[in-house]
Amino acid sequence: MVYSDVSYEEVFTAVYVVVDEWYQQEGWRLVRERPGVKPYFTDSEVLTVEVVRELAGQTSERRWYRTVSANWRGLFPALPERSVLHKRTKSLFRLLERCRCWLRDQLLDPADARRLIDGTPVPVCAASRVGCPDGSSAGRQWLERGAQVGKCAARHWWFYGFKLVLTASLDMLPDQAVLVPAAADEREAALALLSPGLVVIGDRNFSHYASAAWSDMLADEGVTVVAPPPRRHAAEQDPSERAFLRQVRNRVETLIGLLKQEHGLEDHGAHSWWGLQTRLAGILAAFTLGRYLLTTNPS
Repeated sequence: MVYSDVSYEEVFTAVYVVVDEWYQQEGWRLVRERPGVKPYFTDSEVLTVEVVRELAGQTSERRWYRTVSANWRGLFPALPERSVLHKRTKSLFRLLERCRCWLRDQLLDPADARRLIDGTPVPVCAASRVGCPDGSSAGRQWLERGAQVGKCAARHWWFYGFKLVLTASLDMLPDQAVLVPAAADEREAALALLSPGLVVIGDRNFSHYASAAWSDMLADEGVTVVAPPPRRHAAEQDPSERAFLRQVRNRVETLIGLLKQEHGLEDHGAHSWWGLQTRLAGILAAFTLGRYLLTTNPS
């Protein structure tokens, strides 16, 4: 946890209060009515267990379930069997994302249109395990979802899986994110995250010099990009823009580093597509909810 003097009981309580407040206002409308007996373990409790798991940086679902069952059964007297909790958590992963967006909208400054942007690998297995060129040897489920062999240029690392492209505010709050195949063009993926009036701050890959097609798409979307130009155009860059980039550019890399180190973004441990979706939604929701709690209850 971030603060050693905060007990898990307090964390569970604080997270549940926020999650259940959103659920009672909006979340319940997003859940289809289930046939049969209404479960004793509520949707808010399911989401709370998952979010606190991500806050704790626990990648093993089995280990986390045993820990909760052994230590905090008093907080969750109706805790179901692990298999039941697993299925319900995956079925509610979209609620994690909607709850995150609700919290994000309360934290973002609507007057600030500047967004950091970057992509990061989300591997599902090592590239060395992919025997067939099409990746089918790594699991048909991943192949059907578009997993590919890709390369992380910053680390000169080949991996098999996907790439997460995300935008964030200047104070490192995740805004929007999209999961694309590992070999996909980050610029094309970024188009799904852009809206008219945004000022996007990225690396050289997002510069309007990257390609004429990319520059035209930015103009069509009404988006301004601030990014380091190629070396041959470095002299043309405004000095104030260069100083601004030097100050803020690495913040999105810091954010991605936190998501990896504290929440296991790369070592997510997911074995299925829906499990991966749930983990990613939980990671982003936990990070945003943690920021929300620190902002609204700084003590």
